[in-house]
Parts: sequence; C-alpha cells; structure tokens
Amino acid sequence: GNVGIGTTAPSQLLDVSSTGGPLAAFSSSATNGGYAQWNRSGTAKGYIGIGGSIIVNGGADNFSIRAESSLLFSSGGASERMRIAADGKVGIAMTPVANYGILQVGSAVTSAVGVGGLQAFISGTNSALGQNGNLSIVTTDGQAANIGGSIGLGGKFTGDTSVLFAHIAGRKENGTDNNSAGYLQFATQTQGGVPTEKMRLNSVGQLLIGKTTPSAAGSLLELHTAGNVANVFYMLKAGQVEMTMGFKTSTDSNFYVGTGSTNVG
Repeated sequence: GNVGIGTTAPSQLLDVSSTGGPLAAFSSSATNGGYAQWNRSGTAKGYIGIGGSIIVNGGADNFSIRAESSLLFSSGGASERMRIAADGKVGIAMTPVANYGILQVGSAVTSAVGVGGLQAFISGTNSALGQNGNLSIVTTDGQAANIGGSIGLGGKFTGDTSVLFAHIAGRKENGTDNNSAGYLQFATQTQGGVPTEKMRLNSVGQLLIGKTTPSAAGSLLELHTAGNVANVFYMLKAGQVEMTMGFKTSTDSNFYVGTGSTNVG
C-alpha cells in the first residue's frame, strides 16, 4: 500500500523522490495561511505552517512550529540536544525543571531547592582557575586598555522604563599587545547620571575604592575620598558604633580615631 512519487519502489507509506528542487510545495488562500497537522491516535500533537494559522498573533508572513506538549531538537543522531517545555522553559543539554529559570543550560538536574526567581541556570563540571569558566563574556574589539566583558544590572525605575543600576566588568588593564593583565571593575549609578566606577581590584590584587590607579605606596587596600570627609570607617557591634576612623571636615588632613559613639576629631 506504499505510494511513490518520483520513485517506483516506495519504502514508506508516502515516498517522494526528486533529483533537484523542492520535494513539495504547500499553498493556501486562507487569510492566515495553511498548515500541516500531526496526530497520535486521533489527537493533534504538532503543527507546521504559517504562523497565523497555528499560533496566536503568529502573523500571516511567519513560518511556525507548534507542539501541544514539549518541542524537542536533536543532532548527530536521535539524542536530544534542546527542549522547549510546554511552560516555555528552554533546556539545552538538559531537561528543564521547575524553579531553575526560563533558560537552563548544562548537566541534567531533577530538583531545585531554594532557587526561586531564577531566569537562567547554567550547570556543568567545575571550571578551575585558568579555564574558561562555566560562563564567559568576552568582547570582540581590538585589544586596548579598559576593554572587556561586562554585566549590566538594572530594572524599572519609572513606569515601564528601565535603567542600569550597576555594572560589573572584567577589563584589560593596559594597551600593550600580548599583555593579558586585567582588572575587576564595580560601578554604580547616582540619580540622573550614568554608572561610574566606584571600586577596582587590579591585576596584582590591590583593592582601590574611590580611584582607579594605585598610589606609589603600593598598599593592598587604598581608600580615596573626594575631600576631607569625616568618619570614613565605622566599626559596629549589634548596630552600635564602637569605633570610627577618618578625617576632620576641616582642612586638617591628619587621621583620627574615635571610640564608642564619639566622632573622630
């Protein structure tokens, strides 16, 4: 009962053979276009066709695939490589599970504890120092100082308008070719402005707060203020100030220490 088109020896119920060009063309005069439907035991399981005919707001000019349950993709054989679950979660190299976010990439997991609110989840074997990491963000610009991958963190600040509140970046420390020294940059935004750098960990391990280049002293921790700022450091216990350290607000640049609730100076 096999039917052959272009072949005299059909091997399937419908066997279409051609030496070139499209094997078939489907056309419909319907406003939203036509589609093909796949059933199992009389129940529709999938559709392929023009978007408007099978997907809400799919449009009459868009080609679409619709699955009544999960939509699976494979390559290199029958092994599953990616899945779009019925609830919209996407799993790459893993089956998506609840509470692990919209995009899930990595090794298979079966449960999630204490990870509600995730939008993306990446799992895999440990990536040691010197390796590429479980997630790498790199730029394609030519080598230059202050170039490198970054992550912007933000949200809505009025109505539906969003803004970036902070940045974390790993950038090249110099413009020397074949020199891979880099620094970790932290930036935050003030009202009405744009994110500006507030702290930097440079390639030799110096932590710089309030400036981007270390002093000649070469200390591991440097704190720089815009002027004579009082009480730069506070030490608290149970919410109570126990010690303060810093500068006076006058032009006196001496460093002072106060104990208890006493301000410096």
